[in-house]
Amino acid sequence: MRRALDKGNERDPRNGNVFRMPGAFLVQGDEVLWHHDFQHSGELPDFENLPLPNRDTEPRESTV
Repeated sequence: MRRALDKGNERDPRNGNVFRMPGAFLVQGDEVLWHHDFQHSGELPDFENLPLPNRDTEPRESTV
C-alpha cells in the first residue's frame, strides 16, 4: 500500500453500493435462458455448462 501511495496513487472514498454482486445472464430475444446466482464477488460461473442458444431464430437488432 505504501508503494502505491508513494507513486501518487490515492484512495478514493467508496461510492455506490459496495455490496452489489455481479450478474451473469444468457438472454435470447425476450427470454432469459440462464443466469448465475453469485455467492461472492470472486466466484466464477460454470461457463462450460451454459445451454446453447437456439440458432434457428434470426438475430434481433440491438435496441441499445
